Amino acid sequence: MKFLSNVKSLYASVFILLVVAVLSMYYQQQYWNIHNLNLKVRVGIEKLFRLDLQSTSMVTLAVVGRDLEYLGNYEQVVAQSEKILSRMILLAQSPAAEQVMAAVESTAAKVAAMEQMAIRLMTAGKWDQARNIILGEAYQETEKRGSKELDAATSHVLEFVSRKDHRMLRLNQLFTVLRFLALCLLIFTGIGLHAGPAKHLRMRRN
Repeated sequence: MKFLSNVKSLYASVFILLVVAVLSMYYQQQYWNIHNLNLKVRVGIEKLFRLDLQSTSMVTLAVVGRDLEYLGNYEQVVAQSEKILSRMILLAQSPAAEQVMAAVESTAAKVAAMEQMAIRLMTAGKWDQARNIILGEAYQETEKRGSKELDAATSHVLEFVSRKDHRMLRLNQLFTVLRFLALCLLIFTGIGLHAGPAKHLRMRRN
């Protein structure tokens, strides 16, 4: 009780509580930042798969139906897809993920190049040549490879973000417990500080 009855111990307890409270708020904010990033990544990946399917369907329907109207907003769809893919590449913070994302980007560029060539042929009225490209073995295999690479890449990114999310959650929980313990220490120190003089006064009276 000697330590607890010391005023310095009260200051020390207040200091510990403040430090723990600040760290707790910091890691809580970090956790919510990572958690929100996790949600954005999942939404982005879902959108990326949808846009990839949409662009492929547009070109395929156009060449099969011999109608350029099927292309619709093809350029905007591709631009959106490239933008989301660039964000995914920025999130690939491990060598393995970077390698997979680079493969996705390379294959996507090849698919886009073949689609652009087919669109130019369709615009020129060369429908059979355009059909041979889009329904040809080279395009179909490249597109399938791109889908598999995209699956692998998104798994890498999701695993990375989820791991960070879980780590920040554990740190946030740890500092919440530490904050509670620091508060208990402060209360206990205050009780001890108050009990010391009261006990001393009773001893003097006796």
